[in-house]
Amino acid sequence: MTVSISSMPPQIQQRYNAKLLSTPERNLIHNLFAVPVELPDNNGFIDRQSRYDRLDLFPVPMDDAMTNPPSQQLNRVDVDCRVRVYSTYIVLTRQVTITNEDPVLNSAAARLGQALRETQDVLQRDSLEATASVVNCVSGGNGRKYVAVLKSSLIDLELLAMAA
Repeated sequence: MTVSISSMPPQIQQRYNAKLLSTPERNLIHNLFAVPVELPDNNGFIDRQSRYDRLDLFPVPMDDAMTNPPSQQLNRVDVDCRVRVYSTYIVLTRQVTITNEDPVLNSAAARLGQALRETQDVLQRDSLEATASVVNCVSGGNGRKYVAVLKSSLIDLELLAMAA
């Protein structure tokens, strides 16, 4: 028995047609661990974020007289962020009824929501990309001597990988 969309009941045909005609959506991964910050109303477009530097460790116990240990300096770093507003809109060229059930408005709202999330993801990706750091390492622990990799070492690593 051959199964095709035309041989299925109309309800299932409609479901499959909706899936085939659906708009593909991206996996939005860049905003997963972001910390959103809301600005209070009427406070302008500059947000000041503050952070305190770490303190040094103090692994030495206090003496029996309980004298005060040496103090540490607490440093605060302020970062001013300028908030930018991004937006878009849709112009409908068809007369619609403004109700919750209107399919044109529901589709338009879904596309606007998808565009919003994808725009946020792209902006977050660009922000992460712009703040990536590079560390150049020099003068390694072996005094910058080149070490030849032995074939036996690679075989040992291969055996360890297979055993795991």
